[in-house]
Amino acid sequence: MKNKKMPKKITAKSIYRYLRKTNLIIYIIVLGCGLVGYVIVLDNILQKATSDSVIESSIKSTFDQTTINKINQLKTSTDNTEPQVPNGRVNPFSE
Repeated sequence: MKNKKMPKKITAKSIYRYLRKTNLIIYIIVLGCGLVGYVIVLDNILQKATSDSVIESSIKSTFDQTTINKINQLKTSTDNTEPQVPNGRVNPFSE
């Protein structure tokens, strides 16, 4: 009969030699996986939406009637109004 080769025994020395050969590759793979995990976790944190109740409860502001009147008196950009020049000054842009 033919002699069959027996598989090598895995010893600490053989594992150490293998790790020494592939040290840089393992380091790069572990570092890459860590960075990918970090990006995924950071993305999940940034994607979380805050609930409207939290936003509404933190904003407690009031408008008095004078502020409301001032806002209502504002004009839109489509209104055609003449620019108001102070008395005694001439508008340099008029023809």
